[in-house]
Amino acid sequence: MTTHNAGTFAHTMPQEVQRLSPATERAFKRVRMGDRYFRFLCLVLLGYALGGRGFAYWGVNPLFIGEITLLVGVYIILKTGGLKQTLGIRLLIPLMVFMFWGMCCTIPYLDTYQKDAIRDAVVWGYGTYAFIVATILLNEPTRLQKLVIYYRKFVVAFLLLAPISTTLCAFFQESLPAFPGSGVPIIQLKGGDMCVHIAGCFAYIVGLGGGLNPWFTSLMMPLNLALNVQGRAGMVAFATAVCVSMVLRPFHPRAMRIFFVIGVGLFFFWASDLRIVTGAREISFEFLTKAINSVVKESDDEAMQGSKEWRMRWWTDIVNYTVHGRYFWMGKGFGINLATDDGYQVEEGESLRSPHNGHMTMLARPLARIHQLGGAFYVLRRILGGTDDQRGL
Repeated sequence: MTTHNAGTFAHTMPQEVQRLSPATERAFKRVRMGDRYFRFLCLVLLGYALGGRGFAYWGVNPLFIGEITLLVGVYIILKTGGLKQTLGIRLLIPLMVFMFWGMCCTIPYLDTYQKDAIRDAVVWGYGTYAFIVATILLNEPTRLQKLVIYYRKFVVAFLLLAPISTTLCAFFQESLPAFPGSGVPIIQLKGGDMCVHIAGCFAYIVGLGGGLNPWFTSLMMPLNLALNVQGRAGMVAFATAVCVSMVLRPFHPRAMRIFFVIGVGLFFFWASDLRIVTGAREISFEFLTKAINSVVKESDDEAMQGSKEWRMRWWTDIVNYTVHGRYFWMGKGFGINLATDDGYQVEEGESLRSPHNGHMTMLARPLARIHQLGGAFYVLRRILGGTDDQRGL
């Protein structure tokens, strides 16, 4: 019997079989580019979660990490193709209208407010990420499965590292170095933002966290929650995720273990009357009860009630001059400092620019009304046009 080694076969194989065709090589290169950017984007999101505002200032003004990642993403989708298919998705019509109107309402203010107008415009400009992610997923649908795997890694990394970031920010922020040229500590977190991530982790653990160590999730979830529940917004965000998870997977063992540890922790804080001061807030059983009560009724705590009334007055003014006033269609535009113009500025140097509510910010700027019209147009077209075009799903 005649034997052949690998070298003999390689020598006798046709040249076109030994090497990939140029078209195939280009296709593989496009896939690799998309995969690398996809992983990079996930790492950037982890950085935002663990570094907060401090991470957002990584870069050189005016190109920070968010803008750099956005520009790289635009280059990737233009290089790899697929944008035309993404633009054909009907679900993105309201977003397209939203961004187009935002651009039209930003350009007239550039001469007056310059950088401030551009900074405020990111509220619609970052919608570009939706097209980037949609294009990357449409080009390679298996990336959606990878995304679930990546988020699993995110949950583990976040629950493990977030307590370190929170502790450094709460107790050692003045000692933390700042990113060159920014003046902002490399870690600057908000408890409310952290609670949103904790809520996402909770939903994942209940829904898809079967392979995660039950002791790890049962202990680290309550620990992260205790370190970051410093405001009512964070409480509401976490409570909302819990309610939705319980409706979809009622009394799931993974959730019940977390609740048990939270209950033990609350009992410990109540019995010991332990108080941990973190900046202007404290972690204690009394604070938690006052914060929960203040969400649904008036509070006897002057700071909480004063903050609540201040927000309600400002939000009421925004509704009055937009929904019922002369800024119904155009809002106050981009670049103007809403806090100063509305008479609610409380920061030195007028660093506060928008109300502490994303919906009210959108209403005060000239976007909410046109976005509603875009959504209504989409719904009306779906009703009248049927569902023959499956790209709209």
